[in-house]
Amino acid sequence: MHDSKQYSYYTFQFDFSRCEVVTTNVISELEPKVMAVLELLYHNQGKVISNEDIFSQVWPGRIFNASLIQRAITLIRKALNEQAATANYLITYPKKGYCLKEETVKVSKPRAKLFLLAIGVLVFFITGVVANLYKKQHIAPMHFTSLSPLTHKQQNVFSFSQNRNANEILFVKKSDLGSALWLKSGVNESEIFNTPQIITHTFWFKGQPAFTTSDNLRGTDVFQLNHLGHANLLFSVEHLMNVAPQSVGQRIYIAHLNQITVFDEKPAKLHTFSAFENAKGVISFSISQDLEKVAVLTDEGQMRKAVSVLDIKTKSKEIIFQDLGNYTSLDWHASGLQLLLAKNTQLLLLDVKSGETEVLPYTTNKTITQAQLDKHSDAILIEHAHLNVALVLKSVNENPTMFKKIDLAGANLMPITNSSGDVLFSSDFSGEQALYQSRNNELTVLAELNKGQHLNGFTWLSDNGDFIYSLGKQLVINDGSSLKQMHTLSHSVFIRQFLPKQNTLLVHQLINGKTYPSELSLETFELTQLSNEQASCVTGDDNGNIYFVENNNIIKQRNKEGQISTLLTVTDNAVDDLFSDGESLIASIKKSEGYAVIRINPHTAEFETLSVDRSTILAGVEKQEKFWFYQDIAVKSTLMRLY
Repeated sequence: MHDSKQYSYYTFQFDFSRCEVVTTNVISELEPKVMAVLELLYHNQGKVISNEDIFSQVWPGRIFNASLIQRAITLIRKALNEQAATANYLITYPKKGYCLKEETVKVSKPRAKLFLLAIGVLVFFITGVVANLYKKQHIAPMHFTSLSPLTHKQQNVFSFSQNRNANEILFVKKSDLGSALWLKSGVNESEIFNTPQIITHTFWFKGQPAFTTSDNLRGTDVFQLNHLGHANLLFSVEHLMNVAPQSVGQRIYIAHLNQITVFDEKPAKLHTFSAFENAKGVISFSISQDLEKVAVLTDEGQMRKAVSVLDIKTKSKEIIFQDLGNYTSLDWHASGLQLLLAKNTQLLLLDVKSGETEVLPYTTNKTITQAQLDKHSDAILIEHAHLNVALVLKSVNENPTMFKKIDLAGANLMPITNSSGDVLFSSDFSGEQALYQSRNNELTVLAELNKGQHLNGFTWLSDNGDFIYSLGKQLVINDGSSLKQMHTLSHSVFIRQFLPKQNTLLVHQLINGKTYPSELSLETFELTQLSNEQASCVTGDDNGNIYFVENNNIIKQRNKEGQISTLLTVTDNAVDDLFSDGESLIASIKKSEGYAVIRINPHTAEFETLSVDRSTILAGVEKQEKFWFYQDIAVKSTLMRLY
C-alpha cells in the first residue's frame, strides 16, 4: 500500500513488510490480510473506516463477509494488548466502523532517527548492566496470553527447529511423495526439500538446514542441505533416533537409548559423550546458548523422570530435578538459569539452582510433544499432538456423493444443519473448544469457551441464527452476534435435539452420576424425565415418538402417550449413536471390525444395513438421504506460538 516499511505508533512498532507488531518485549506476527487491515487503519488515523471500505480494500473482488473483518480486528487488538470494551487504540464505532486513535505527538523524521539512535545506545548499555544483574539475581516472570498458529498450513506439521543465528525455523510436512522439509523465514514459508523417505527430525548444522530420515531396516541417516538445496549424507547409525540431534560447531550430538553420542565432522567418527546407567532412555536434551552445558531429560522407569545438567568440557553430571509424570521435552532459557519443561498439557519453568518449578499460564488443553523458547522474541514455540476428526456430508448409495467437508486442524464434532444450509459444529482447532458456523464455506466463531468450561451439546433454534448450548447446568441462548438469555438448571444436561413443534429440547439429564433421557421446555425451562432407567442417544421423529438406548444395545420407543416399549435389541454389538431423519431411525453400530450403519423402520422394527466406509463413524442425519460422518480420524500435530 505504501513504500515505507516500518512505522512508530505510541509504544508500538508496525513492520508492515514482515507483518509484525513490536512492543518493548513482545513481537506479534500477524497474517498478511490482518496486517493489511492494520495498515489501512494506521494510514487513516483518527478516521472511522466502514466495514465495507475495509473489505473492499483488503479483500477486493470477494463477496462481503463481516466475520473476516471481526476476526482481523480481534487479532490486532491482541497484538495491541487490549480488549474491545476497554480499547485505547482501536476503537469500535457501532454500525459505522473502526478507527485507530490518532497519535497526537509526532516527532519529525530527522529527530526521530536521532532519538531512536540515542535510545538504542542507551538500551544497549542498560541491557548489558541488567543482563548481569538478571543472571545473578532472578528471572522476570513470564506471562503469555495469546496462542496462534506458527505455520500457515496447520495440518500435520511437526519436528521444528530454530536457527540460532537468524530468525529461521525448519519444520516437516507430510507430502504426496513422502516428506517435505519447509523453511519459515519471518512470515514467509517455502518448501526447500522433498523426499520419498520419512523425515523424522530437523536441526541446524553450521548454520545450514539438516535432518534425519529413518528406516526400520537401515536405521537412521543424517543429512545436511547445501546452498544448492541438495542433501549430503553426513553419517548413518544402525538404530532409530527418537530425539532430534543438536549441534555445536563441528559436532553433532545424538541420543540413543540411555546415552548421548557425539559425531565429529573432522575426523568423521562417533564416540560416546555421556551415559545414564540407571535410566531407561533419553527423552529430550538441550544445549545452553553459551554452548557450555547440556540439560538431559531421562526416563527412570515407573513414570519417574529426571533432569540432569552436564558440563560439555569436563563432562561432570548433576541431577537437578526428579518427578513423576509424562514429561516430553526441555529447553534452556537464554539466561542459563532456567529450563522450560513440557508435561502433558502443562508448561513449567525449572530453576536450575533450586530445582523448584513454576507452572506457566497456558491457553489450550492439547498435549505438548515439544516446547522451545523462541530464540528471537519473547514467545514459546509448541508442537501439539491432537486428535484430528474431519466432518463429511455425503450420500450412502452405491456411488456416494460428497456435499461438504469440514477439516480444521483438530476434532470437529457434532454437526447440525438448519434449513438454510448453515452448519453448527464444535472444534478445538484454535486450542480451546468453540462453536462455529459454516455458511457457504465461510467460517464464523459463534461462541468461545473459557478455560475449564465444557460444551455439553448444542443445536439450532431457528433458521435466522438463534442457537442454544449447554455448559452443564447453565444454558446459553444466542442470536449469532450477542447473548439473548442464560438459564441455570438444577442438574447438568447434554443437549441432543430441538423439537420445534413442541418448543422443547431432548437432553440427557445427569442425576447422581447417571444419565436419563429428558425433555426440557424452552418456555418454562422445566425438565421432564422420560424414563426411570438410565439411557443414552435420545432422539425424536416428526410423529411425536421419542427413542433412546438402554444397556448399550436395546433401542426403546416412547410414544406420544408416554408408553415405553422395546423396538429393537442389537445382539453381540453396541449402539454407538441414534438419529432420526423424521420418519426412519438411523443407528451407528459398533462392531469388532469397525462401524456399521443401519436404517430402522419404527413401525415394523425391520432394519437394513447401509453401505458405508467401515473407517468412518456416523455423526448426524439430514433430510434427503444426506448423512454426516466422522472420517480421517487420527492423532496429528500442529505447531503453535504462545506469546
